[in-house]
Amino acid sequence: MKKLCSPECAEQIEHYRSYSFRICEKLSKEGKRYNKLKEDHKISTEKILSIQESWKKSLEGIESLKHQLSEISKNFENEKIGHALTLVELSKAKSCKTMVQQLVSERGNKNKTRLGFTHERTPESITNTLPENFNTNDHSPENEVRLKEFLKKKSDEKHQEEESEVEVYAYEDLLTHGMLIVGVADI
Repeated sequence: MKKLCSPECAEQIEHYRSYSFRICEKLSKEGKRYNKLKEDHKISTEKILSIQESWKKSLEGIESLKHQLSEISKNFENEKIGHALTLVELSKAKSCKTMVQQLVSERGNKNKTRLGFTHERTPESITNTLPENFNTNDHSPENEVRLKEFLKKKSDEKHQEEESEVEVYAYEDLLTHGMLIVGVADI
């Protein structure tokens, strides 16, 4: 039987979520800053080149993460994981003897993918682990907090039992610069 991602692995994924979001956020800010200054003609050629270089480094950072993910995904059964930047940290999950069992089908938005790190689970059974009346299309801060509180409660309850197993899953929304919601839930 394949083991599932441990709580430690979930923490690593959450750490990488924050890291990749900062890279994307920096890229967005640099791009807007460069375009504004260029339009206003209030910047020297030297400064424009400096900003372009910073922007280029941000892009290179993202491309590097995508490449790492591509290499890591070769170690898993499902090679259609995609380019969710934060999942590069799954290399750490290998030390937890974790395997990605399946890529859960797209849910409602072509730019939004739900990934399940599970043991032969279906999209329906994963959905059943969510809070009652939980809207998977709502990415508001309030909804994110509600989800995390629910997952923590369920995880704490499960960890009181011996040999508990956990499920780690993530939402990727490319429209919000790769920001993911990562949680730990019981099976």
